[in-house]
Amino acid sequence: RTADFRTLQQAHDDATAGDTLYVAGSASGYSSLLFLKKLTVVGPGYFLDENADLQARPLSARTSGIEFASGAEGSAIIGMDIRNPILVWVGPVTIMRNRITNTNGFSKPLIELKSNIKNAIISQNYIHNEYKSSLSHGIELELGLSNIIIKNNYIRADSTGGADAISMLETSAAEITHNVIDGDLLLANSTFYNNILVAGTYVATATDTRNNIGAHDQFSSAGGNLQNVAMSAVFVGTGSSDGRWQLTPASAASAAGSSGVDMGIYGGATPYVLSGLPPIPAIYFFSAPSSGSPASGLPIELKIRSVN
Repeated sequence: RTADFRTLQQAHDDATAGDTLYVAGSASGYSSLLFLKKLTVVGPGYFLDENADLQARPLSARTSGIEFASGAEGSAIIGMDIRNPILVWVGPVTIMRNRITNTNGFSKPLIELKSNIKNAIISQNYIHNEYKSSLSHGIELELGLSNIIIKNNYIRADSTGGADAISMLETSAAEITHNVIDGDLLLANSTFYNNILVAGTYVATATDTRNNIGAHDQFSSAGGNLQNVAMSAVFVGTGSSDGRWQLTPASAASAAGSSGVDMGIYGGATPYVLSGLPPIPAIYFFSAPSSGSPASGLPIELKIRSVN
């Protein structure tokens, strides 16, 4: 069957504001996408070849960079495999359950929130900026941002290049909870709790820092923070790229968060979902013969599970 649209941008342009676009997994990548209207874009997830039996067709919807521009207020992108930076000019927006990496060597943050945005949610993503540059942060918050929520993400930036996992300017504020972070942090005016810092430094001003774990002495021992914790005893450390960050049964992060919840990406009210499966039914098994007959028909077997 011929595809409905030749590019992801063409699908956006043809859609009506408020529509949802479902993007199929593909062996080849999709183009970049400029949001100019309110849309929800939903892919099938990522690491589907590593986490077996989650999708019958284990191909991600791989796309280049994403930009949310004027008119995109209220948009969301979910379950996509994004290989270049995301630039956000407006709010509210939701960036949820995506894999976000830098494969073209851009010296830019993977998620860049421009000045004076109000209301953005960055939740349950796998974020890894592997490019070594002082500008190649995982997430960057510019001036005057408010109501920014960063929760249940794996966030990594290579600090040897001088980048931060999260970098924010002093007039912005954020709620940063239940993340696993590999890289330096530069924060201000925020709440920071139930996070696990596997490596990197922690510099924060006017920030409520409590119930976190550090591999070294990144946090004070006050407020339920734990210092000098061996990460090999915190995480299972094996399996898929995102499954390895699950807690061991005897993990120091188990029930050590605020109100007795687990720390890290699999804890709290919105735990990380393996492979970033979107919150729609998933066909995880499909079987059909190559041909049928008038007598036997074309017997097809499907197995479907709901995903929260």
